[in-house]
Amino acid sequence: MNQPPHDEPTAVGPEELREQVEQTRTELGQTVEALAAKTDVKARAQEKATHVKEQAAAKAGELKDNAALKAGQLKAKAADLAHQA
Repeated sequence: MNQPPHDEPTAVGPEELREQVEQTRTELGQTVEALAAKTDVKARAQEKATHVKEQAAAKAGELKDNAALKAGQLKAKAADLAHQA
């Protein structure tokens, strides 16, 4: 019943065993932190809101630039038509 996992070697001595235990603790702590971050709905919602807000601002800037360009083109066309008339 006390067989170690097949993918990890057994410890040769007490110091090596302590190192393995410490490594396992570190890995477990990182796993717990990752799981806690996933369950933090408020933080995830705030991150998503910030991302969407940044995307909206970028799109608004793009649309503003396109509108200014179109307005310039229409103004030039109107001036050309006025000159022809």
